[in-house]
Amino acid sequence: MSSPRVLSLAQAGGRPREQPLPYPDFPIARLIRSNAYDFQLVFAEEAATRAHQRFEDALLAPGRDGLLILGRHEQALKAPTDALQALYPWKLEVGMACVRYRSGEVTLEPVMLVTADVPRFNAQAVHDDLASRTDEPVSLAYAYDRALLTAKVRLARLLGYAQSLERFTRGAGAARIWLSGWAPVQPSQGPEGPEGPEGPEGPEGPAAA
Repeated sequence: MSSPRVLSLAQAGGRPREQPLPYPDFPIARLIRSNAYDFQLVFAEEAATRAHQRFEDALLAPGRDGLLILGRHEQALKAPTDALQALYPWKLEVGMACVRYRSGEVTLEPVMLVTADVPRFNAQAVHDDLASRTDEPVSLAYAYDRALLTAKVRLARLLGYAQSLERFTRGAGAARIWLSGWAPVQPSQGPEGPEGPEGPEGPEGPAAA
């Protein structure tokens, strides 16, 4: 069985902030801690070893603050989180999903490309939801009883999208989401993380779900 993809927290994008953001293809993170351990590093290293499967589109990064899960998109965080909760029932503190940022002269945030395949009769509701999340145009094409929508959306405005799509289509829609690029943070959003301006342990971002 292949070993998990495990990084050090420094590799995952922790301090020092003046260095380039490692693994920028993984623009979202979640911190997992355990209340059963005196030292979070001990828990994180053990958990990364016990979660021995290779997660699709996710990395594990043990550190002093706990185990950081890095994902290529928000849904990629679910499988590692579920696996860890099964390994450590009633013992985990599961953090919010946090966007990662690239700091420098200009702070950059990730922009995602979204393609949604939905039933034709749900297309307008899904279109309006995507349009409310982005200033970019949302394309819409029909093929028989299905509709395909495409849009570029800043990740901070895309959190929770899978649940919205499920609600609009009652499970009949599907979406693919991946990193399209990076853009300057919009002034109205600003990096204000749930644990301060940098989020948990480095540039993890403002928005959480």
